[in-house]
Amino acid sequence: MEGHFSELNNILVLGLAAAATDTPLVSQYVHGAQAKTLDFTAFIAVGTGANAASVVTVEILEADDDSGTNPVVVPFQFVYEVKGATVLIDGTGISEKTEQVDGNGVPSRQASFTTATADGTKQMQITVPVRQRMRNPAKPYVAMRITTGSASRTVTFVALRCEEQYGVEGQPSLLGN
Repeated sequence: MEGHFSELNNILVLGLAAAATDTPLVSQYVHGAQAKTLDFTAFIAVGTGANAASVVTVEILEADDDSGTNPVVVPFQFVYEVKGATVLIDGTGISEKTEQVDGNGVPSRQASFTTATADGTKQMQITVPVRQRMRNPAKPYVAMRITTGSASRTVTFVALRCEEQYGVEGQPSLLGN
């Protein structure tokens, strides 16, 4: 497919950075019915405090509307991580693609992804692609939920709406109604 980036994709910064702890933090819901793929990314700061080295759990939710009515977890198979020292922008991050597996080691979609405990002391970027075929058409709004365990970490969410279908009558705006 040819064209300019802005013709094919929309980058959405889903609010300002927010502190996450053991209470789940949910991004803003994005209308995704007209995108072939929604890539949700969480930029997660280094953990602080005595429990800095705790896990991060990532989930994808779909809902009836942009306020998150009747949320349901969307299973996903692939996770892309970049883990770094204290600052990823320095180019010190290590990229990793994870294909989730079931209890028998067979590749499959899972309800969540959990990082390694030792990565709590590293800055991270976690991306989950959510394909249109994985979602329920009756629940067009999608969000990412992060739970950081006992560590206090700052999280910023970004969504990339890929391969938009333009000109669809009745399509709401990118961030809701």
